[in-house]
Amino acid sequence: MKLVNRSRTGKILKIIKEINTIKELETYIKEPKDGFSHKTINDFIKFSNNDYEYLLSLIQPNNIFSQSQLMWQELSKKVFKYRFKSQRQYWLCRGWNEDDTTIKVSEYQSTAGKACSKVRFNSPKYKESLPNCKEYWIKRGFSELESIQKVKERQSTFTLAKCIKRHGKEAGEKRFNDRQTKWINSLYDGKTDEEIIAFEKSKMIDFCKASKESLKVFIPLLKYIKQSNIIKDDSQYYIGYENKKEYFLYNKDHQILFFYDFVIPHLKIIIEFNGHVWHSTGDSWKPLNHVDQSKEQIVNKEKLKEDTAIQSGFKLLKIWDTETPELNLQKCIDFIKKYNLFKSPVYDIINGNNRRKSYKGWVVSR
Repeated sequence: MKLVNRSRTGKILKIIKEINTIKELETYIKEPKDGFSHKTINDFIKFSNNDYEYLLSLIQPNNIFSQSQLMWQELSKKVFKYRFKSQRQYWLCRGWNEDDTTIKVSEYQSTAGKACSKVRFNSPKYKESLPNCKEYWIKRGFSELESIQKVKERQSTFTLAKCIKRHGKEAGEKRFNDRQTKWINSLYDGKTDEEIIAFEKSKMIDFCKASKESLKVFIPLLKYIKQSNIIKDDSQYYIGYENKKEYFLYNKDHQILFFYDFVIPHLKIIIEFNGHVWHSTGDSWKPLNHVDQSKEQIVNKEKLKEDTAIQSGFKLLKIWDTETPELNLQKCIDFIKKYNLFKSPVYDIINGNNRRKSYKGWVVSR
């Protein structure tokens, strides 16, 4: 095969190169010094064995081609004819073997999919077209909280209860936990710690609010610590009540955000109000049927939440809704007194009593 330069009339002006073997043709394509533009096949390795018969017919001594004719008419249209990297044939006709071809297609689809998803999910218009996004329901007249509930209902087809019913308790829990872990990892893949924190906070839009039962303890507790000069202003404590927000800590190792009920950061004090229905109370405790978490998952997460607080330097107290508000309030006061030796007089407001306390002991004052 001879590669030539032709005039406008087709007359041969110069023989540029002679190619007599397939190996020489491969070298010619891969070496830009010959002036051959091969941007569209810059991933070329070697010809596929399936193309050898056709290539042998090309490199016969009596064949004469111009550079453009060889590339665009003979090679691109007949050998490199597959244009999309999502096609296995694209890689096969460029000399990749069968196993590597599967890997290359998978790598391309993964990269392209992530890039496409990132662009799409940053578009409000795209979210409005997906029933699994709250924007879809907001556009149709639902409130934000109602929209979140709508999305939750649509996504509840895969539940722990259904897995246990179908596969048995042990296998069902394992299958559910594995899928949940995989799903969480996919949510956090490629995100920075700041992005993960923002994402977790956005999920808690209808949570992080103090329960009515906890407020029976925390509101009197607030009065106590304010009267005791333990805090100087509202910025020194955190609680999910009125315009205040709950305090959170981020566990970097597990990429998870934990919110706490009542926190005084400068004293490094955390108080958690636990409901016996939702939090593990012992061996006989079981999670509610509609809770898509196993007992083991709930216990491990609570332990991780406690460890995160302690490792961050906080002292932690847990109180329970099975105790009276008066008893829980006294526990909280004793807990704060243990870690805060205040000098000014304080007041016990349990049951409305006004008992003044000096540093050395109680002095009843009515």
